[in-house]
Amino acid sequence: MEVEIQSETGPIYFNPVTLKLSPELHQMSYEESLQIARCSLSSKIQPENTIIRARIVITEKCNLRCTYCFVMDQQKQLRDMKPEVLDKTLALIKKFGSRRELTVQIFGGEPLIYIDRIKYIIESLKDSDVFQNCHFEVNTNATLVNKIELDWFKAYKEKIIFSISLDSSEAEINDLYRKSMKGRGSYKPTLNGIQKLQKQGFQIGILYTPRNETLKKLPKLLFDVHKLGIYDVSVNSPQPTQKDWSIDGHLFAQSLLKSKQVASKLGMNFSSELDKIQLIVDEEIPNLNDCTSLCGYSLSFSPEGEVSHCIVNWDKLAGMTQPVDNVCFEKIRHFKNDSPTMRSECQNCVAHSTCGGLCGLERTLGNIQGENEEKPQKCCFYQQATIYAVKQKIQKIQSIALSTG
Repeated sequence: MEVEIQSETGPIYFNPVTLKLSPELHQMSYEESLQIARCSLSSKIQPENTIIRARIVITEKCNLRCTYCFVMDQQKQLRDMKPEVLDKTLALIKKFGSRRELTVQIFGGEPLIYIDRIKYIIESLKDSDVFQNCHFEVNTNATLVNKIELDWFKAYKEKIIFSISLDSSEAEINDLYRKSMKGRGSYKPTLNGIQKLQKQGFQIGILYTPRNETLKKLPKLLFDVHKLGIYDVSVNSPQPTQKDWSIDGHLFAQSLLKSKQVASKLGMNFSSELDKIQLIVDEEIPNLNDCTSLCGYSLSFSPEGEVSHCIVNWDKLAGMTQPVDNVCFEKIRHFKNDSPTMRSECQNCVAHSTCGGLCGLERTLGNIQGENEEKPQKCCFYQQATIYAVKQKIQKIQSIALSTG
């Protein structure tokens, strides 16, 4: 079942299940490969009840109406997190948050609507054991920055990054998708917010949501934000659904690969799904399925006091949420590290262990709404990105061999 990958020294055979490379074709069966992979990966997963990333949805309300917003799609009524729910959320984070590295993502909606709640979160965690290695990520559209006072936050500059949503460095393109409630474009007030944050010395990152219409211009976005003095750009992965991605898989892969090269030349930090795929291929992290957790969990905390096992969806779906004051980590572990749901055609796919089959949210939606549809765009992306990652791995191995030989 090995896949042949051409290298400078000839063909190399890649087993997409075990992730092993060989100059010879072994013709190992799928069942044998799967058994080896599961034994190897299971031994690496540490059963810790630790939170490494906490998304606190302090509100679902927002001053923008972006055309693709999944929060608006999920919720019929936009909710705020009540003070007592926030206290229970913070208590859980204090108890189970990682002492080694913890990211607290302050999310909405638009979290800057409730600036006092952001302050409260930081102050509440300040005297806890998690604070020393904790960082705060404020996900914002930045349009309200010029209406708020930032002096209080200056004491925590090293702890806070403002992750600002921007889809294009061209106003007319960005404003097609990111509009105010009155239908006005958001580019200019977002740029003004960025400039104010920069002047006051805050850390800034750009968060890009892929669209077929803007993917070809992602490299240009990197060039333009680099000129603004911004060196961190992250790309959202397409939202998991029962259906296939709305994003063209080939276009997405090519755009990310080109942007990765641009970022490298500019000395920028560029984060995307490519990073996870490379880490899996290099066997630096395990991947029993798309939600596999190595030594801690990424969780969402909803305004209604539910802990979601999935960081991108906090709907109260069967088997996916628990009350914040009665959390069972065994249920979370089962959701994250459950056996993958694979179609028969996945067995010989080069992306078998980088894609990992249906994620927990996709499985849940499939059980609720009927069987999941085929996902050719998702498959296309993972196949292309995996082949690239395997070639990168081969080049590293050959380079090391040359330098030591």
